[in-house]
Amino acid sequence: MPSRLSVSTPRQMPGAPNPYAQWVPVVAVTAAGFLLGAVVGHDPRWGILGFGALVGIYLVARFKREALYMAIGLVLFDGAIRKWIAPGAQELVYFAKDGIVVLLAALWLVRDEPESDKPVTAIPVFVAVAMSAAALYLALQIYNPRNPSLGLYLFGLRFYLVPLALLVVVPWILDSDDFEQMMKLVVMALIPITLLAVLQSAMPVDHPINRYIGWQSSSIAGFGDARDPRVRATGTFSYISGFEMYLQIAIVAIPWLFTLRERRSALMAAVLLSCGLVSIIATGSRSPFVLSIGALPIATYPLWRHRGPTWGLRVAIIGILGATILTTAFREPLGDYVDRAQRTGDVEHRVSGIWNKPIAALQIGGAFGWGPGTAHQSREFLLKKVGDWGPLPYKHESEPARIIAELGAVGGLVWYGFRVCLLLMLVSWYRRAQGRHSPETMAAITAPIAIALYTLPLEILVVPTMYYLWCFWVGGLRLLVDRAPDATTVSDGEGVSSVG
Repeated sequence: MPSRLSVSTPRQMPGAPNPYAQWVPVVAVTAAGFLLGAVVGHDPRWGILGFGALVGIYLVARFKREALYMAIGLVLFDGAIRKWIAPGAQELVYFAKDGIVVLLAALWLVRDEPESDKPVTAIPVFVAVAMSAAALYLALQIYNPRNPSLGLYLFGLRFYLVPLALLVVVPWILDSDDFEQMMKLVVMALIPITLLAVLQSAMPVDHPINRYIGWQSSSIAGFGDARDPRVRATGTFSYISGFEMYLQIAIVAIPWLFTLRERRSALMAAVLLSCGLVSIIATGSRSPFVLSIGALPIATYPLWRHRGPTWGLRVAIIGILGATILTTAFREPLGDYVDRAQRTGDVEHRVSGIWNKPIAALQIGGAFGWGPGTAHQSREFLLKKVGDWGPLPYKHESEPARIIAELGAVGGLVWYGFRVCLLLMLVSWYRRAQGRHSPETMAAITAPIAIALYTLPLEILVVPTMYYLWCFWVGGLRLLVDRAPDATTVSDGEGVSSVG
């Protein structure tokens, strides 16, 4: 008899796959990456970089779902990695999410697999035509004689096109449950980010936790007492603007993801909304408060329309309790925030700039502009080795002005025509889903509509945080619009509506 401790190894049957065959591509990728990097870079260290890049490509292709999760995670946390964990590899970390999304889009284009049985809402023809026109115009900008550098062109091009790949990548890789779970994780990240923001706000300006990307402590923004200013927190993001945009996305997503009909979910919604308000105070910025509060009535329209006065009363009670707790616990920071909002006299300038700056940019950009990236704030980092590149347009933080300066009047019409088509697509999806889904699912559609409405003349493309998360959300909606209605339905007097 064989010993109980003996281990028998089954013989490989003829024709069976070799269990070691899966390691062949890993070894091949490792060797190819090291040799390619060492030969091209004339330095063994480039071999390590090439090895890492090709192994990364292999892993993304092998684990597509995890790679997509990593890309969204980098949107939220790449600032923290660049500031505190790997400050010497800032560019590599910054472009990592773009590389992942571009590779996933390439894999989607060459996919060779049977069609999935999950219902995916098609992108309307008019949106596809508008997107193709915008992409073609941007591609032709490579011949723009005003753009001084191919690297600057590619750098600017990524801001326009790369996040849009999520419109097709998300429904290809995820299902509706995966998407909703990922959105919940994105929103629930608000809790640790808020704790970090509170800590940053309590620390002095020159503390390492308040570091910006490439900025000195003397340049870090503050508010409150001029002699001892309170730091405007950045959270896990590189700059304040990224934190602001994340807060706007997270706050308008809370009513959809955490329904107030269930006690546990309502408690989580209250905690998250409180975190959102605390973070807004810590940033010292008015825009996330104004825009989030302005978008919430549209984002929650299906909920208060179907739930009625009881739901509204519950929301009011939660809001009053949250405001009372915040006012008591954060009295001094709240006072500084209110003081800043009252004393800052640039409101009229900012509002009028929405229209004045694009008009002024028309004189700079002309018909066809200077090319993608030429009006970006970081263009000098790409052009510092080029030498004298001649005049470039003024660096614009206003999105309409920047787009017109870079793409010209013709490109501005093409790009904003495409943006309007995306908005019309969301409206058509809302009408298509009416009467089939729960109010929460309908709120998942109205929230990005609200964001698209108020960001049309403001920033979405300039700040990648907003652009990436919005495109991820809209791509996920393709999994929700045509999925099977909920099992339980009730009549609201105007038709039948699901209330899962």
